[in-house]
Amino acid sequence: MRPSPVFVDTSGWCALQSAHDRYAELAQAIWGTILRDGRPLVTTSFVVGETFTALRSRETFELAWGAVERIRRVRTLRVDRPSPELEQTAFSILGTYREHRFSFVDAVSFATMNALGIRDSFAFDKHFAIAGFVRLGVDAPLG
Repeated sequence: MRPSPVFVDTSGWCALQSAHDRYAELAQAIWGTILRDGRPLVTTSFVVGETFTALRSRETFELAWGAVERIRRVRTLRVDRPSPELEQTAFSILGTYREHRFSFVDAVSFATMNALGIRDSFAFDKHFAIAGFVRLGVDAPLG
């Protein structure tokens, strides 16, 4: 049986790439477990862009650029480019969760996860739990 996929959020990528991130140590442990278990990885082009922007605003250009280059070299990673239909689903999610401060990137991530049947995430953003997804190492113990 093939291992179930894991969606990788901006918060997971940033924690992996920045020693200054409060989740850096935990992120390394989670990442190691995901890779050891051979779980396929999924993210979106929106998340990759947001990761660059977040790291660039907190760190150096070189760190942000290097992070995106490392992300692009992960062989088990699928980077989805959201369709207009999926973006419409994301807007519906924003309307459903109007009392929460979800970003559009969050909503696109949730729509992508729902479309692909993904429940597990490598994320530290509480919005993933609010939307009903599992944050590995945070909401559920590691394998």
